[in-house]
Amino acid sequence: MSSINEKLTRIDNSISSLKSTLNISQNAEIEAIEKKIIPDVGFVIKEYDKNGYPTEIKLIGMTNLPDYAFGAHSTGDNYLNLLTKNLKKVILSDEITTVPYACFQNITTLEEVDFRNVTAINKAVFYKCSNLKIKTLPDSVHTILGGAFRYSGITQLSMNGIVILENNGMSHGPFGDCSNLKAIWIGDKLQTISVWIFTNCTNLNKIFINLPRTKVETLSGYSKAFCDDANKINCIVCNDDPGFISKEEFDTID
Repeated sequence: MSSINEKLTRIDNSISSLKSTLNISQNAEIEAIEKKIIPDVGFVIKEYDKNGYPTEIKLIGMTNLPDYAFGAHSTGDNYLNLLTKNLKKVILSDEITTVPYACFQNITTLEEVDFRNVTAINKAVFYKCSNLKIKTLPDSVHTILGGAFRYSGITQLSMNGIVILENNGMSHGPFGDCSNLKAIWIGDKLQTISVWIFTNCTNLNKIFINLPRTKVETLSGYSKAFCDDANKINCIVCNDDPGFISKEEFDTID
């Protein structure tokens, strides 16, 4: 069985062949990719915009994705540009448990990802996804690494199952430079946080953590997690503090 990278390369080659031999329209080109090529790699295009670009993609039967699977797309008519030019939603397959490095980076139209059974979100996954509207992560997600949401468009996020928020060698934490981020809700499984988690999150004013304050202040990495801005420590609301709200209440905030 050929690797995912080999299959993706074959898509590029097939697109070039289709264009040079058939001189087909853009919309017909994408339809040809869906019907003849994409099923072999586990893609189904569920919706198109009025110009024929995919807006929703579902992955089927894929157990893993390569780094940069959809991210860091170059210019030109390669498969990534055709698939991601106006991509708004991705539904991951049930078998994928880790979203790989830079998987969706620079897809500025992306709004939503159905994580299904994901347990870990790797580094730079949503880097510069400026229209990202994800507001809650499934309980299965226990690890988020450096730069995962950096420069993304998220405004609030609840993470009930999170255990580790870690830079993992990156110069920025998982939520660095999220200037639209206003509030975060973290569950009672949190064990490790690392330096600069919320660097340059200038509008962040509430960090709800479903743990007693004495427990939060002894978490691994706590003393350095907010060192870029002392005021962020004042944003923390623990479950024994006045003003703490449940995840259910948080998720209803508009």
